[in-house]
Amino acid sequence: MSAGMNPAHISAQMSAIPDGLMSSKKQRIMPVSVRNVAVPSTSGAQNAGGQLLFTLSSPNGYVKPGSMYLRCKVTLLNAIANGAAPSFVAFGNVVRSGSSLLDRLTINCGAVLESIQNYGSSYVPTLLLHAGSQAYLQGDDGLQEGGKRYTAVTYADATTTSVLYNRWIDLAANANLAAVQAANTYIEVAIPIFSNLFQADQAYPLALQNSPTTVQIDLAQFGKAFSIGPTALYSDYQITNAQLVYDLIIPSAEYTQALKAEMASGMLYSMPFVSSLGTQFAKNSDNITYSWATGLSSLLGVTYSCQVAPNTVTSEKYLISDNAIGNPNCNFRLMIDGIQQNTVMLDTSSVRYSELAKVFGLLGDTSRTSSSAGALVASTAASTILTTTDYETFSFVSGVNCMKISDGALAFSGTAANQVQLMLQTTANTASLVVVNAFHQRILVIDAGGNCSIVL
Repeated sequence: MSAGMNPAHISAQMSAIPDGLMSSKKQRIMPVSVRNVAVPSTSGAQNAGGQLLFTLSSPNGYVKPGSMYLRCKVTLLNAIANGAAPSFVAFGNVVRSGSSLLDRLTINCGAVLESIQNYGSSYVPTLLLHAGSQAYLQGDDGLQEGGKRYTAVTYADATTTSVLYNRWIDLAANANLAAVQAANTYIEVAIPIFSNLFQADQAYPLALQNSPTTVQIDLAQFGKAFSIGPTALYSDYQITNAQLVYDLIIPSAEYTQALKAEMASGMLYSMPFVSSLGTQFAKNSDNITYSWATGLSSLLGVTYSCQVAPNTVTSEKYLISDNAIGNPNCNFRLMIDGIQQNTVMLDTSSVRYSELAKVFGLLGDTSRTSSSAGALVASTAASTILTTTDYETFSFVSGVNCMKISDGALAFSGTAANQVQLMLQTTANTASLVVVNAFHQRILVIDAGGNCSIVL
C-alpha cells in the first residue's frame, strides 16, 4: 500500500473521454420480481405498554430498502369530561407524529441484530428535525403519521379558535363526557420504520437466513405516547389491525442458488449498516458526568437533548438545551476511552448547531433544512424556520462527530469506543431527562448455515 501521490504521475494531468460522450455501460437487470407484503401482528390488539410482534420469512426473497412501514389503527380510551379550558390531543413527541407510539424497536434473527431505545421520543425526532427537511415534516409526515393540521379550528360553541395546528382532537371548554366520547378518537396511520437494517444500500436477505426475522415493537406508555392538555381527557390507547408492510424482491432461483454455493465454499455474506445505541439519565444538576460502556468499533457521532417530564401526558415534551441564550457558562464534552474528543467549547447556539450538523455530515449542506418543533405545534405549518430561540427551547439536539472520513466505500470509518463519558454543563438546572443517541456502524454477517451475527 502506498501513501500519498506519485509526483511523476498525477491523474488530472492525463486526458480521458467524458462518460457523456461514450456509449452507456448500464446493463439490464437480471430476472427479478417484486411484490407488496403485509404481515399481520401475531400479538392481536395491544394497549399502552404492550408489544407488537411480526414474523418475516421468505425462502427466496429480500426486503427492498426503504419500503417498510407500520400500518395500524390507534384508538383513545377511557374518556372523561373536559375542564374549564379548551383541550387538545396530540401525539407525544416533538414532531407530533405517530412514531411517538413506538418506544423501542428490536430486530432479531437468532440474535439481536438491532435495538433502538427511545425510538419515537428521541431517535426519530432527531432525524426528522435535523437530518431531514421542512417539506417532509409539513407534507409527507403529516399524511403518513397523522396529527398535523394546516388550518385553524373553531370549536363547536364558536367562541374559541384553535391556536395549535399540529394536533389531533380539539374540545371546547366544559365539554361533557358525551362530547368527548363523540370526538374523533381514532386515527389510521402508516408509520415509516427508520431502521437502517431495512434502509441500507443492500436489500435485507430473508432468503439466506435459517430462521424467520422477528420485528418487535414495544409500545410507549400513555403519558409518553401522547400530549394532552390542559385536561387529561383520556388515559389509555389501543393499537388494532397492525400490519408491517414492505416490498419483497424475489430474484431468480439460479442467483440465490449460486450465492448459497459461494457461501458454502467459505464466503460470509456481509451487510454494513448504521444504527443507534440509546441511553438516558436524569439531569439533577447544572454540571453532570455520565459514564457509558458502549463497546463499539466504529462510533460515528453522539447526540444529546434534554426533555422535561417525558412521561407525563400533560407535558409538551419539547427537546431543550436548558441554556440561557447568550450565556457562555455551558459546554458539552465527549470522552472516548479517556481521551477528549472535542476541544471546541459548545457554549453558543451557533457552535452547538454546527457540531450537530457535522454528526450527520451536513455542515454547509444547502438541501437539508432543520425544522422548528415549536412552530409545528403553535403556528402554521408553513412557518417552520428554525430560530435560535426555537432551537434552544423546542427542537434542541447537539452532539459531537466521531467519523474519521466520510467514504461510502469504507466500513468502520468511525472511532473505536469501549467506554464513553458525557460531561454536560448547562446554565440552568431544570429537572429533566438527558436522552442520548450514539450513531455507529455495524455489520450483519450470515454464514453458509444461515446463522446471523452482528459485528460491532
